[in-house]
Amino acid sequence: MYSDPTLREMRILSSSTKLIPSRIEPTGPFLSIRLFRLEGMTYSADKLAKLLAGIKYEPTNSKDATQGFADAVVSGRAVVCEFIAGFRVPIYTYKEGARSSSYYVSEDRATIVIKLSRNTIEVRGSERIARRFRRVLQDETGATMEHLSFSAEAARELYDSLAIPDATRKPRIDYILITGIDDPRLAIEQAEFKGTDIHGDKNIPTWTRSYKGHISRFGGVLHYSSGSQLKTNINTEVGSLSIYATGEGILDKDIRWIVRLIEDSAK
Repeated sequence: MYSDPTLREMRILSSSTKLIPSRIEPTGPFLSIRLFRLEGMTYSADKLAKLLAGIKYEPTNSKDATQGFADAVVSGRAVVCEFIAGFRVPIYTYKEGARSSSYYVSEDRATIVIKLSRNTIEVRGSERIARRFRRVLQDETGATMEHLSFSAEAARELYDSLAIPDATRKPRIDYILITGIDDPRLAIEQAEFKGTDIHGDKNIPTWTRSYKGHISRFGGVLHYSSGSQLKTNINTEVGSLSIYATGEGILDKDIRWIVRLIEDSAK
């Protein structure tokens, strides 16, 4: 793989340079985050950042659905990078009953935090760009990325830590999906709850404990460490979450807080 050493040095930013702003403003109504477990990584933070910086995003023309990195930042034992990829979107046209096809390239980007000390990866971006980044990282380093997943007990503990009210916070849960129900007395395998403030529903503990159900998804308005109250959806099957922005965006410290909580719960 070709790499310009001069350009690489320009791309590798010091830990004092902030690639992630203190307040995030998603391009859409919410910020999508996907979490992965990292295994088999043999690169140090410095070497990994240099490697990624050498994979530059340089499409040759408007039809080139390539991928690469715009920046790589070393911060302690973590690497923060900006990943960009092009995706082909087909276009079909009809003329006199005959169909012809062409395509254009849609560009997507993600901020990615590779946490070598925790062996986790945080992708702030869409599912399609997370898949593309995963392929690039695995091909280039030999490491593997697997979705952060939860046992039924870990998922229940995560739910309890975020959804159960206490003296300082009153989350408002409006959706819960319980899967993997295992009880010979029942003919169902999953149960879905929708409503207002359903975290107080007395049936939830029964479905998760007595029937050995797994809280696969839940969502509602959660209380964050800064005091913010944000609508958030969490998927414990694939380790993903969506945080809906307010008019002032989303504080990065709130993102880091809930991501760390989810990562710790998955261990």
